[in-house]
Amino acid sequence: MLNAACSGDVSMLHQLLQENPFILSDYLLMNSHENPLTIATKANQLVFVREVLRLRPELAVELNQDGFRPLDVAAAYGHVEVAAEILAAGPENCRMAGRDGRTAIHYAAMNGRVEIIDQLMSACSDSAKDVTTFGETALHLAVKSFKFGALRSVLHWLEKVAMVEVVNWADKEGNTVLHYAASRKQLEIVELLLDWNYNTAGNRLDLNAVNKKGLTAIDIVDILIESSNDVHLREILRHAGGYASSEFNVVSERPKSDTKRPTNGHLTPGEKPKNWRDIIKHFEFQWQRDSPGEARETLLVVAALIATVTFEAGINPPSYLFEPSNEANITVSSNGTEFLNPNISSNSTGLMQRSSVETASMASITIFLVANSVALTTATSIIDYLTQGLPFQRELRVSMSAMIFAYAWSLGNTKPTGTIKSALLVVALSMPLFLRVLPYVISKLKKRNA
Repeated sequence: MLNAACSGDVSMLHQLLQENPFILSDYLLMNSHENPLTIATKANQLVFVREVLRLRPELAVELNQDGFRPLDVAAAYGHVEVAAEILAAGPENCRMAGRDGRTAIHYAAMNGRVEIIDQLMSACSDSAKDVTTFGETALHLAVKSFKFGALRSVLHWLEKVAMVEVVNWADKEGNTVLHYAASRKQLEIVELLLDWNYNTAGNRLDLNAVNKKGLTAIDIVDILIESSNDVHLREILRHAGGYASSEFNVVSERPKSDTKRPTNGHLTPGEKPKNWRDIIKHFEFQWQRDSPGEARETLLVVAALIATVTFEAGINPPSYLFEPSNEANITVSSNGTEFLNPNISSNSTGLMQRSSVETASMASITIFLVANSVALTTATSIIDYLTQGLPFQRELRVSMSAMIFAYAWSLGNTKPTGTIKSALLVVALSMPLFLRVLPYVISKLKKRNA
């Protein structure tokens, strides 16, 4: 039977049926992994498929060991004529769910089989409403698989059968088709969705849908922005009426594509500043104008610059802090000429002056050491906070910790020495964490005493 199905030998099929009229039923008992119809479908043996469907049409709903039905296989492989035969045997086959809740239209969309999509939508337009166990529609799967033609075909059918609302359906994570397109930076697909939106009656595409993480499509682009193409993608979404989720805080409801952008008292586009206060206000961070992604990138650059400068200053400190001063050995002659007096250090006045100079030098070194260390650790703390959730964060933390250790080790030969320097370094290195935790501790103490 396997050889007959693979080769499409109908005469062999009839010969086997003459020998055993129940061979098609018995084959399911002998080989539960595949049935002859699924095998013939994979091999694209149209005549054999037609004959098996005539004899045993119920084989069309049988699942193989991988959870695929014959129509799923035909849709995935793009066997148009075989799919048509299976649909003719029972139009209800198009909505039979298999592995992960997927139906034939899902496999057609994943593999870009436009002709199969047309067949399925013509036979059963409700298949566009089929969702997987993860809540994905055929639109989701087409975008995830980068199948531009399949997406365009499904969108065309949604408009034709008046099911345009499906384009805004979200999966179990709350992601719409636009979220997927933005996360994969598919500029061409975003433009297709926007063009389709403008060509349908009214604005049907929800540009400001929020997923379960509270992100819109623009938020996702802001997080993943890396190149000028990403900036262009963001501008397209913004021009179409897209907003970041942070902008919803200044309006009573989510803005639509034709809603004017809120100003919240800030300068509107084209408005000129009237005084210095307006100028400063204009360049401040504004939630309704600036994206969190851009602010994050700016903070990362500034923090990295501070870390670089302070680390370099720590391992190569200003030399004048550690050079011995000659001010205590300077004597002024009667004619106003200054010269070094090698004997002055031997008297008590010279010793007091030199001690005073050394004390002042020690204070300068201490101030420099503490201030530079606080600046370095604060900058690295900012980098750590801003990289939360990014890939390789553990490795990044290891590298920053090693850098701080190397910085502290490089200060081993500087003044002050011993316990004093160790205490200063501990205070300086732990101060950013202390300042972060202090407000939390204070609020807890207030609640306990209240």
